[in-house]
Amino acid sequence: ASDDKTIRVWDIDGREKRKILGEIGAGPFGKIYAIALSPDERYLAVGGYLGNSQNRNWGDIRIYNYKTGKLLKLLKSHTNIINDLAFSKDGKYLVSGSSDRSVKVWRVGSFELIKTINVHNNAVYGVGMVGDNVVSVGDDNKISIYNLKDDYEKYSKTLPYKLRYIAINPIRQHIAVCGFGREIKIYDYHLNLITTIYSKTKPTGLKYSKDGRYLIAGSRSDFNYELVNIYSTYNYSLYNSFKKHNNSVFAVNFYKNYAISGGGENNEIYIWDKDTKKIKTKIAGVGGSIWSVGIDGDRVAWGNSLNPKNQNNKGPLEKEINLKTFQISKATNYYHRISTTN
Repeated sequence: ASDDKTIRVWDIDGREKRKILGEIGAGPFGKIYAIALSPDERYLAVGGYLGNSQNRNWGDIRIYNYKTGKLLKLLKSHTNIINDLAFSKDGKYLVSGSSDRSVKVWRVGSFELIKTINVHNNAVYGVGMVGDNVVSVGDDNKISIYNLKDDYEKYSKTLPYKLRYIAINPIRQHIAVCGFGREIKIYDYHLNLITTIYSKTKPTGLKYSKDGRYLIAGSRSDFNYELVNIYSTYNYSLYNSFKKHNNSVFAVNFYKNYAISGGGENNEIYIWDKDTKKIKTKIAGVGGSIWSVGIDGDRVAWGNSLNPKNQNNKGPLEKEINLKTFQISKATNYYHRISTTN
């Protein structure tokens, strides 16, 4: 799923099989920040910047029939954007985390709201379930485990930085969390710390392999470092690193023996062997991020290269277009620079 407001289904060789389009149009409304597939692959839950722009309620959750793409339900209760969605392992519950600071639990099938959990005092970015327990993290630096059956918060920990990602390993009974720190914390189901993975990057994503033997993490852009790392869960040592992406990688996962990572300047998706790092498939669009812009009369220049040492990553102006002739050529040096932000 993507900021381009589409959901796309690919096969392992990179062929697009089908597309689900929720809405079109300019602006942020319709951007998709979270998707979750039910264990039986019947339901696809979709959240993000969805809802009514008039009354500023952006927390709708769409439930699709995954096989047909038909919209089945529209869940309305959150009042701000949805950052994460997760189905329970048994497929009975859907959990949602929102910038409205709440976690909500829905009964799969009827999709009635059965519980609103208010244990965070800032946006919730990561959610999951362990048995009858709801696990959540957020920008209040807190990881919480809330018992749904007994209706109380069993455990919580507060770290010195915002938390954004959760991965749950039911085989080893581990919970991995990370956020704005240069580390990944590994806890047991009682939030006892098992170990800390220290990193030169700021880890993102987080997914365990189906057999529980590996943990994969992306990272926010840290130049000259590997942007995707795989760790062995035997002792959480580094197992492998992947270096093909050239900027932040926020989406990672496993499929059989393959690792999957999405990000970089061109928003490419790589499917690669987790052991050999050999690339099986690269899915990428055309074009790239624009980091610098300049104007001189009827000429507009831009650059796709980024300079991490310069403010706003402003890089060189590389190409120009003449707005009278629409000819594109190599940029000259004489332009009035326009401030750009990422």
